[in-house]
Amino acid sequence: TKSGNSETLVSAKMVAVVPKTHALASKRTLRPEHFEGERFISMMPLMESRMRIDSLMLSHGVRRHVNCETQTSAAVLQLVEADVGISIIDPLTACGYTGTGVKFLNFEPVIRNDYSIVISQRNSSTLILKPFIDHAKKEILNMVPAHLLIRS
Repeated sequence: TKSGNSETLVSAKMVAVVPKTHALASKRTLRPEHFEGERFISMMPLMESRMRIDSLMLSHGVRRHVNCETQTSAAVLQLVEADVGISIIDPLTACGYTGTGVKFLNFEPVIRNDYSIVISQRNSSTLILKPFIDHAKKEILNMVPAHLLIRS
């Protein structure tokens, strides 16, 4: 970035999310073709995850009905729970979900989600930052299930 350096802490696989009563909830893994004609809840257009999902669906010739856009994965979960549509979200948000109205499913092919930190070029004291970065990375690794982690 112009004002700092970005460091990837952890990379993980995005997951599909559907209402627990949806026909796709019985599947173990969803693929692009499962989204054909489905009502889809998207992130905002300029978000990296939105671009990755849209690009993948386009490359597979899948046409979804994007009927709602939001800025956060937590809002996506609320909308899926209300049966507004289905979606694909980051695994950390999925792991933090405490409700019972949705089901998380593996998604293939893998869509990578990076958890990163931007460090100011002016204030980059490693004495303070290194322990914080190590702690943040450890906490994310503890929260995201091992099968969703992407090892570099």
